[in-house]
Amino acid sequence: MRASVAGIRTTVFYHPDLTTREETPESLTNPIIQRTRWMMGFMQVLFKGDWRLLPGARQRLMAAEMLAMPFFQAMARMLRPVSGVLTLVLAAPTGLVIVFWLPLAASVMIVFSEQAAFREFADAYDLAVGRWDSVRLILSAPFYQLALSIAAVRATARLLRGRLEWEKTSHSGAHHGAGAGAGRFGLEAAS
Repeated sequence: MRASVAGIRTTVFYHPDLTTREETPESLTNPIIQRTRWMMGFMQVLFKGDWRLLPGARQRLMAAEMLAMPFFQAMARMLRPVSGVLTLVLAAPTGLVIVFWLPLAASVMIVFSEQAAFREFADAYDLAVGRWDSVRLILSAPFYQLALSIAAVRATARLLRGRLEWEKTSHSGAHHGAGAGAGRFGLEAAS
């Protein structure tokens, strides 16, 4: 953000040759803590406000949307059960019912995006994945989305309470072992 505000042209791109292997934490609690920490970073940058100095309304709007995403995730998590109950119980106009289903629709779109990214990842690293792997990804998506939502709610609560201390997550270093090597591009992935 600081580079963009200073007028330095930045670009975000992806190429498998330049990726790094990263290890996910060993328990379900640790990824929630890790995501909480990442989301709090977005929130802190949002509140710092440097994004307001970006040239152009479009850039400012995109930055604000990206940095506020943890708040949207927290709100969607809190509203999802309510929207489900209201949709089934309340007799409401069609437009309102559609609004109540937006969090679910967003979750479904994310699953499709994750499926595409999963296939891209498997192709880039010559991983043998089958249909069952895709089915498992789809079936586990609601639980993954729940974990992300919990992290977003946690990050929001921690920020509102002024709890800004660093929560460390442990890693075993398994991504440095055998099998962490080259994909189809012949490069050793660094971490």
